[in-house]
Amino acid sequence: MPKVSVVVPMYNAAATIGRALASVLAQTERDFELIVVDDASTDGGPAIVRACADPRVRLVSQPHAFVSAARNRGTREARADLVAFLDADDEYRPAFLETVLRLRARHPEAGAFACAYAIVDRAGVERTMTFRGLPPFPWEGLIPDYFDSAIGLQPVCSSAVAVPKAVLEELGGFREERLPGEDIELWFRIALGRPVAFSSAEGAVYHRDVANSLSDVLPALDGYILVDTAREALAAGRVPERSRRFIEGLVDKQLIATAAQLVLAGRGAQARARLAECRSGFFAREARYWGAWSLLPAPVTRWAVRLKRAAGGRA
Repeated sequence: MPKVSVVVPMYNAAATIGRALASVLAQTERDFELIVVDDASTDGGPAIVRACADPRVRLVSQPHAFVSAARNRGTREARADLVAFLDADDEYRPAFLETVLRLRARHPEAGAFACAYAIVDRAGVERTMTFRGLPPFPWEGLIPDYFDSAIGLQPVCSSAVAVPKAVLEELGGFREERLPGEDIELWFRIALGRPVAFSSAEGAVYHRDVANSLSDVLPALDGYILVDTAREALAAGRVPERSRRFIEGLVDKQLIATAAQLVLAGRGAQARARLAECRSGFFAREARYWGAWSLLPAPVTRWAVRLKRAAGGRA
Protein backbone atom coordinates (compact mmCIF):
# COMPACT_ATOMS: atom_id res chain seq x y z
CA MET A 1 0.00 0.00 0.00
CA PRO A 2 1.43 3.43 -0.90
CA LYS A 3 1.94 6.02 1.82
CA VAL A 4 -0.20 8.59 0.01
CA SER A 5 -2.60 8.74 -2.91
CA VAL A 6 -2.46 11.88 -5.05
CA VAL A 7 -5.78 12.68 -6.75
CA VAL A 8 -5.78 14.99 -9.80
CA PRO A 9 -9.20 15.97 -11.22
CA MET A 10 -8.87 16.79 -14.92
CA TYR A 11 -11.12 18.43 -17.48
CA ASN A 12 -9.69 19.66 -20.81
CA ALA A 13 -6.28 20.28 -19.25
CA ALA A 14 -4.03 19.11 -22.08
CA ALA A 15 -2.02 22.34 -21.84
CA THR A 16 -1.12 21.83 -18.17
CA ILE A 17 -1.57 18.20 -17.11
CA GLY A 18 1.98 17.30 -18.15
CA ARG A 19 3.38 19.92 -15.78
CA ALA A 20 1.18 18.67 -12.94
CA LEU A 21 2.20 15.04 -13.49
CA ALA A 22 5.89 15.94 -13.69
CA SER A 23 5.68 17.80 -10.38
CA VAL A 24 4.26 14.72 -8.65
CA LEU A 25 6.77 12.35 -10.22
CA ALA A 26 9.59 14.65 -9.06
CA GLN A 27 8.65 14.33 -5.38
CA THR A 28 11.37 13.54 -2.86
CA GLU A 29 8.92 11.06 -1.31
CA ARG A 30 8.67 8.22 -3.81
CA ASP A 31 6.07 5.96 -2.16
CA PHE A 32 2.82 7.22 -3.67
CA GLU A 33 0.19 6.48 -6.28
CA LEU A 34 -1.14 9.11 -8.69
CA ILE A 35 -4.79 8.90 -9.71
CA VAL A 36 -5.93 11.20 -12.52
CA VAL A 37 -9.73 11.40 -12.74
CA ASP A 38 -10.75 12.46 -16.23
CA ASP A 39 -14.10 14.29 -16.12
CA ALA A 40 -15.00 13.56 -19.77
CA SER A 41 -12.31 15.72 -21.37
CA THR A 42 -12.63 16.42 -25.09
CA ASP A 43 -8.99 17.42 -25.66
CA GLY A 44 -5.73 15.49 -25.55
CA GLY A 45 -5.36 15.41 -21.77
CA PRO A 46 -6.22 11.72 -21.32
CA ALA A 47 -3.73 10.71 -24.02
CA ILE A 48 -0.98 12.59 -22.19
CA VAL A 49 -1.74 10.69 -18.99
CA ARG A 50 -1.87 7.33 -20.81
CA ALA A 51 1.52 8.06 -22.35
CA CYS A 52 3.09 8.27 -18.89
CA ALA A 53 5.01 5.04 -18.40
CA ASP A 54 5.32 5.29 -14.61
CA PRO A 55 3.37 2.37 -13.05
CA ARG A 56 2.29 4.58 -10.15
CA VAL A 57 0.09 6.65 -12.50
CA ARG A 58 -3.49 5.54 -13.07
CA LEU A 59 -6.19 7.14 -15.26
CA VAL A 60 -9.82 6.85 -14.20
CA SER A 61 -12.62 8.15 -16.44
CA GLN A 62 -16.11 9.32 -15.50
CA PRO A 63 -19.03 11.10 -17.21
CA HIS A 64 -18.86 14.89 -16.92
CA ALA A 65 -19.79 15.61 -13.30
CA PHE A 66 -17.44 18.51 -12.34
CA VAL A 67 -14.62 18.91 -9.86
CA SER A 68 -16.15 17.71 -6.58
CA ALA A 69 -17.38 14.47 -8.12
CA ALA A 70 -13.94 13.94 -9.68
CA ARG A 71 -12.17 14.44 -6.35
CA ASN A 72 -14.64 12.14 -4.59
CA ARG A 73 -14.16 9.48 -7.27
CA GLY A 74 -10.40 9.72 -6.80
CA THR A 75 -10.82 9.35 -3.04
CA ARG A 76 -12.86 6.18 -3.51
CA GLU A 77 -10.16 4.80 -5.82
CA ALA A 78 -7.33 5.65 -3.40
CA ARG A 79 -5.43 2.74 -1.85
CA ALA A 80 -3.52 4.84 0.70
CA ASP A 81 -5.01 6.06 3.97
CA LEU A 82 -3.84 9.62 3.21
CA VAL A 83 -5.20 11.46 0.14
CA ALA A 84 -3.48 14.52 -1.35
CA PHE A 85 -5.09 16.70 -4.00
CA LEU A 86 -3.63 18.60 -6.95
CA ASP A 87 -5.57 20.47 -9.62
CA ALA A 88 -4.53 19.69 -13.17
CA ASP A 89 -3.38 23.26 -13.80
CA ASP A 90 -1.26 23.55 -10.63
CA GLU A 91 2.02 21.95 -9.51
CA TYR A 92 3.74 20.65 -6.40
CA ARG A 93 7.09 21.77 -5.06
CA PRO A 94 9.43 18.73 -4.80
CA ALA A 95 9.13 18.27 -1.02
CA PHE A 96 5.33 18.59 -0.72
CA LEU A 97 4.52 14.93 -0.02
CA GLU A 98 7.49 14.62 2.33
CA THR A 99 6.21 17.66 4.24
CA VAL A 100 2.60 16.53 4.66
CA LEU A 101 3.73 13.07 5.77
CA ARG A 102 5.98 14.70 8.37
CA LEU A 103 3.07 16.85 9.56
CA ARG A 104 0.91 13.76 9.90
CA ALA A 105 3.56 11.94 11.92
CA ARG A 106 3.87 14.90 14.30
CA HIS A 107 0.16 15.76 14.51
CA PRO A 108 -1.88 12.58 13.97
CA GLU A 109 -4.90 14.27 15.58
CA ALA A 110 -5.21 16.79 12.74
CA GLY A 111 -7.94 16.50 10.12
CA ALA A 112 -5.89 18.07 7.32
CA PHE A 113 -2.22 18.69 6.57
CA ALA A 114 -1.55 21.81 4.51
CA CYS A 115 1.43 23.72 3.17
CA ALA A 116 1.98 27.31 2.16
CA TYR A 117 1.72 27.95 -1.57
CA ALA A 118 2.70 30.50 -4.19
CA ILE A 119 0.25 32.07 -6.63
CA VAL A 120 0.95 32.79 -10.29
CA ASP A 121 -1.35 35.64 -11.28
CA ARG A 122 -2.94 36.37 -14.65
CA ALA A 123 0.12 38.34 -15.68
CA GLY A 124 2.32 35.29 -15.07
CA VAL A 125 3.95 36.79 -11.97
CA GLU A 126 4.64 34.34 -9.15
CA ARG A 127 3.95 35.69 -5.67
CA THR A 128 4.85 34.24 -2.28
CA MET A 129 1.86 34.38 0.04
CA THR A 130 1.60 35.34 3.70
CA PHE A 131 -1.10 34.02 6.00
CA ARG A 132 -3.02 35.63 8.83
CA GLY A 133 -2.73 34.42 12.40
CA LEU A 134 0.31 32.17 11.93
CA PRO A 135 3.81 32.39 13.46
CA PRO A 136 6.50 33.75 11.13
CA PHE A 137 8.45 31.56 8.71
CA PRO A 138 9.84 28.98 9.28
CA TRP A 139 7.06 27.29 11.24
CA GLU A 140 5.13 24.04 11.37
CA GLY A 141 2.35 23.10 13.73
CA LEU A 142 -1.38 23.27 14.39
CA ILE A 143 -3.04 26.46 13.14
CA PRO A 144 -4.00 28.38 16.31
CA ASP A 145 -7.47 29.26 14.95
CA TYR A 146 -8.24 28.11 11.43
CA PHE A 147 -11.27 30.41 11.15
CA ASP A 148 -9.23 33.47 12.14
CA SER A 149 -6.58 32.58 9.54
CA ALA A 150 -9.19 31.98 6.83
CA ILE A 151 -10.42 35.57 7.17
CA GLY A 152 -7.25 36.46 5.26
CA LEU A 153 -5.76 34.43 2.43
CA GLN A 154 -7.17 30.88 2.65
CA PRO A 155 -4.47 28.83 4.46
CA VAL A 156 -5.63 25.55 2.92
CA CYS A 157 -5.37 25.32 -0.87
CA SER A 158 -6.85 22.37 -2.76
CA SER A 159 -3.48 21.83 -4.45
CA ALA A 160 -1.45 21.97 -1.23
CA VAL A 161 -3.27 19.72 1.23
CA ALA A 162 -3.59 16.08 2.23
CA VAL A 163 -6.48 14.61 4.23
CA PRO A 164 -6.86 11.21 5.90
CA LYS A 165 -9.16 9.05 3.80
CA ALA A 166 -11.12 8.17 6.94
CA VAL A 167 -11.90 11.86 7.53
CA LEU A 168 -13.05 12.33 3.94
CA GLU A 169 -15.31 9.30 4.22
CA GLU A 170 -16.72 10.37 7.60
CA LEU A 171 -17.63 13.84 6.30
CA GLY A 172 -18.93 12.65 2.94
CA GLY A 173 -16.13 14.25 0.94
CA PHE A 174 -16.66 17.28 -1.26
CA ARG A 175 -20.24 18.43 -1.73
CA GLU A 176 -21.20 17.98 -5.36
CA GLU A 177 -23.71 20.80 -5.84
CA ARG A 178 -22.64 23.07 -8.70
CA LEU A 179 -21.67 26.02 -6.56
CA PRO A 180 -18.19 27.51 -6.14
CA GLY A 181 -16.11 27.17 -3.01
CA GLU A 182 -16.73 23.44 -2.55
CA ASP A 183 -13.13 22.97 -1.45
CA ILE A 184 -13.09 25.67 1.25
CA GLU A 185 -16.47 24.39 2.45
CA LEU A 186 -14.86 20.99 3.13
CA TRP A 187 -11.87 22.54 4.92
CA PHE A 188 -14.41 24.47 7.05
CA ARG A 189 -16.25 21.25 8.00
CA ILE A 190 -12.96 19.55 8.85
CA ALA A 191 -11.88 22.48 11.04
CA LEU A 192 -15.17 22.44 12.97
CA GLY A 193 -14.19 19.13 14.50
CA ARG A 194 -10.43 18.81 14.18
CA PRO A 195 -7.26 20.93 14.21
CA VAL A 196 -5.53 21.71 10.93
CA ALA A 197 -1.76 21.20 10.66
CA PHE A 198 0.26 23.62 8.54
CA SER A 199 3.80 24.10 7.29
CA SER A 200 5.08 27.48 6.17
CA ALA A 201 7.36 25.65 3.72
CA GLU A 202 5.98 26.35 0.25
CA GLY A 203 4.46 23.13 -1.04
CA ALA A 204 2.70 24.04 -4.28
CA VAL A 205 2.10 26.64 -6.95
CA TYR A 206 -1.48 27.71 -7.68
CA HIS A 207 -1.90 29.06 -11.22
CA ARG A 208 -4.54 31.77 -11.45
CA ASP A 209 -3.56 32.43 -15.05
CA VAL A 210 -5.25 29.25 -16.31
CA ALA A 211 -8.90 29.74 -17.25
CA ASN A 212 -9.89 26.16 -18.02
CA SER A 213 -9.86 24.43 -14.65
CA LEU A 214 -12.84 22.45 -13.44
CA SER A 215 -13.60 25.07 -10.79
CA ASP A 216 -13.80 27.87 -13.34
CA VAL A 217 -16.78 26.34 -15.11
CA LEU A 218 -18.91 26.52 -11.98
CA PRO A 219 -21.54 29.26 -11.71
CA ALA A 220 -20.90 31.91 -9.06
CA LEU A 221 -24.05 34.01 -9.28
CA ASP A 222 -26.12 31.90 -6.87
CA GLY A 223 -23.60 32.15 -4.05
CA TYR A 224 -20.85 30.17 -2.40
CA ILE A 225 -21.57 26.83 -0.81
CA LEU A 226 -19.76 27.79 2.42
CA VAL A 227 -22.43 30.37 3.34
CA ASP A 228 -25.16 27.84 4.14
CA THR A 229 -22.78 25.46 5.94
CA ALA A 230 -21.39 28.23 8.15
CA ARG A 231 -24.82 29.65 8.93
CA GLU A 232 -26.11 26.21 9.89
CA ALA A 233 -23.13 25.66 12.19
CA LEU A 234 -23.63 29.07 13.83
CA ALA A 235 -27.34 28.47 14.35
CA ALA A 236 -26.72 25.03 15.85
CA GLY A 237 -24.06 26.33 18.24
CA ARG A 238 -21.43 23.99 16.78
CA VAL A 239 -18.68 26.62 16.57
CA PRO A 240 -16.08 27.57 19.20
CA GLU A 241 -17.20 30.80 20.84
CA ARG A 242 -13.79 32.39 20.28
CA SER A 243 -14.20 31.73 16.55
CA ARG A 244 -17.78 32.91 16.12
CA ARG A 245 -16.94 36.39 14.84
CA PHE A 246 -14.37 34.99 12.42
CA ILE A 247 -16.91 32.54 11.01
CA GLU A 248 -19.37 35.38 10.54
CA GLY A 249 -16.57 37.14 8.67
CA LEU A 250 -16.09 34.12 6.41
CA VAL A 251 -19.79 34.30 5.53
CA ASP A 252 -19.39 37.98 4.65
CA LYS A 253 -16.33 37.20 2.54
CA GLN A 254 -18.36 34.81 0.38
CA LEU A 255 -21.38 37.14 0.23
CA ILE A 256 -19.15 39.90 -1.14
CA ALA A 257 -17.60 37.52 -3.68
CA THR A 258 -21.11 36.64 -4.87
CA ALA A 259 -22.08 40.32 -4.97
CA ALA A 260 -19.04 41.10 -7.12
CA GLN A 261 -20.13 38.48 -9.67
CA LEU A 262 -23.67 39.86 -9.66
CA VAL A 263 -22.36 43.38 -10.26
CA LEU A 264 -20.32 42.20 -13.24
CA ALA A 265 -23.41 40.42 -14.57
CA GLY A 266 -25.44 43.63 -14.40
CA ARG A 267 -27.60 42.48 -11.48
CA GLY A 268 -26.95 45.41 -9.18
CA ALA A 269 -30.09 45.12 -7.06
CA GLN A 270 -29.34 41.49 -6.24
CA ALA A 271 -25.75 42.41 -5.44
CA ARG A 272 -26.90 45.02 -2.97
CA ALA A 273 -29.22 42.46 -1.35
CA ARG A 274 -26.25 40.15 -0.76
CA LEU A 275 -24.16 42.99 0.63
CA ALA A 276 -26.96 43.91 3.03
CA GLU A 277 -26.59 40.47 4.62
CA CYS A 278 -23.02 41.20 5.77
CA ARG A 279 -22.76 41.38 9.56
CA SER A 280 -19.20 41.03 10.83
CA GLY A 281 -17.62 44.32 9.75
CA PHE A 282 -14.45 42.55 8.63
CA PHE A 283 -14.97 43.53 5.00
CA ALA A 284 -16.84 46.81 5.31
CA ARG A 285 -14.57 48.57 2.82
CA GLU A 286 -15.02 45.83 0.22
CA ALA A 287 -18.79 45.90 0.74
CA ARG A 288 -18.88 49.66 0.16
CA TYR A 289 -16.67 49.27 -2.92
CA TRP A 290 -18.97 46.78 -4.63
CA GLY A 291 -22.03 48.58 -3.38
CA ALA A 292 -20.87 51.67 -5.23
CA TRP A 293 -20.15 49.71 -8.43
CA SER A 294 -23.59 48.08 -8.22
CA LEU A 295 -25.18 51.47 -8.91
CA LEU A 296 -23.43 51.81 -12.29
CA PRO A 297 -24.35 50.17 -15.62
CA ALA A 298 -22.75 46.74 -16.04
CA PRO A 299 -20.76 47.66 -19.20
CA VAL A 300 -19.04 50.47 -17.28
CA THR A 301 -18.17 48.12 -14.43
CA ARG A 302 -16.80 45.41 -16.71
CA TRP A 303 -14.69 47.95 -18.61
CA ALA A 304 -13.22 49.29 -15.36
CA VAL A 305 -12.42 45.80 -14.07
CA ARG A 306 -10.68 44.86 -17.34
CA LEU A 307 -8.67 48.06 -17.14
CA LYS A 308 -7.65 47.37 -13.55
CA ARG A 309 -6.60 43.81 -14.34
CA ALA A 310 -4.58 44.97 -17.31
CA ALA A 311 -2.76 47.31 -14.95
CA GLY A 312 -1.99 44.48 -12.53
CA GLY A 313 -4.84 45.01 -10.08
CA ARG A 314 -6.77 42.22 -8.36
CA ALA A 315 -10.40 43.13 -9.11
